[in-house]
Amino acid sequence: MSKDAALQSNITKKMLAASLKKLMSEKPLHAITVKEITEKCGLHRQTFYYHFEDVHDLVRWMYEEDAFDLLMRSEEVFCWQDKILQLFGYISANREMCVCTLNSLSRETLKDFFSADLERVVRDVVLTYGRDLPRSEGYVEYLTHFYTVAFAGIVESWILGEIDLTPEMIVAYMEKTVKDQLNGAVMRYEKGRETDSGQGEGEQMIADNPLGEKPADYSDAKISVSFTVGDQQSAKEIVKGLGFAGEITEIKNGFVVLIAAQQIPEIVRALDKENIAVYGIVPQI
Repeated sequence: MSKDAALQSNITKKMLAASLKKLMSEKPLHAITVKEITEKCGLHRQTFYYHFEDVHDLVRWMYEEDAFDLLMRSEEVFCWQDKILQLFGYISANREMCVCTLNSLSRETLKDFFSADLERVVRDVVLTYGRDLPRSEGYVEYLTHFYTVAFAGIVESWILGEIDLTPEMIVAYMEKTVKDQLNGAVMRYEKGRETDSGQGEGEQMIADNPLGEKPADYSDAKISVSFTVGDQQSAKEIVKGLGFAGEITEIKNGFVVLIAAQQIPEIVRALDKENIAVYGIVPQI
């Protein structure tokens, strides 16, 4: 394809995408037809099928293009908080489209879109706040995946209006959650290293287990944390059974529990073990 032809093809795709975005603010995705998309931008149906297989194929391309543009803009920003705020800015400007996507068969396309953007940022945050932790194999990847999934769930809940927080508040809570948990992990690692000083075998055990072999110290000040979950009653019983949770209060689609910040991953693991979905985690400061 020549340069001019490629340019014209991209222009046509953007016209179709713009038409689809307008329609997504008016009706659910499953009710939008190729005929409506092409008529709205003055193109023929054959033109649509020259570029895309179906409406969902256009949705995928649309988010891929927006993700690239967002990545280019984020590279000009040095503060990770501002990068996440850029993502919220995009969602705010396209909220009707995002809600429409989440309520359709293309739901995973949108989740992949903001999860990929979050993962790039989260990895840098983990490496920054956890820089004193040993780089055991797979640990950074685990933490990056854990926080990406948790924060993606929060973003999804925010899009659907399930949490009433500003983007700035969410970013502040994200920072507090990561800092509290990773600072606690660093303290336990340092404490364990001092205890096992001079014992080669003990040092190796710490390197293999970044959180330390001894039970975690949960004496830190506790905070209220809200969990949005798939099975409220079962989730509450599981958390009660862990033995360390304070007062548990029911909220819409979840519960609020009094715990130390470092205990959040333990609750998530316990719920995941029982196949209970966790859609959002928000520390309430």
